Amino acid sequence: MRPTRHTLIFFLRACAWAYLIFLTVVSLVRVPEVVGLNFNDLFLHCVAYGLLMWGFMQAHESVNRLVLMGACAGWGVLLEVAQSFTPYRTFELADMLANAAGAVLGWGVGRIHRPVLQILFRSRVTGGRSLL
Repeated sequence: MRPTRHTLIFFLRACAWAYLIFLTVVSLVRVPEVVGLNFNDLFLHCVAYGLLMWGFMQAHESVNRLVLMGACAGWGVLLEVAQSFTPYRTFELADMLANAAGAVLGWGVGRIHRPVLQILFRSRVTGGRSLL
C-alpha cells in the first residue's frame, strides 16, 4: 500500500516535533564529557538548529518561513536562558548566536532545496509522476 500525502505530512510533522523535543532535552540535561573528541561546540549548535529549521520547513510548508526561522532562533535563545537556571549547564552568548546562525542556515538550505513532499509526489524528473 502506498502512503498518502496526508500520512507523509503527519510523519514529517511528527519527526520535526520529536526532534524539537530531543533538542530541548539534550540542551537541559547533564551531558557527560567525552574525552578524546575534539568537536567544535558552536558548529554542533549551528548544525542542530539548521536541521531543526529545515525539518520544520519540510513539515509545515504553508507556514511563513521567516516566522519559522524566528521561532527556531527564539527557541535557541530560550533554551540558552533556561540553561542558566540549571546547576550543571551555563548560559553562553556564543551558543545563542550559533543557534540563530543555524536557523538562518537551515532557512537558506530550505530555500534552495525542493520540499520532500514535492519530490515524492510530483517530481519534475519523473515527468510529473509520483515517486511513490
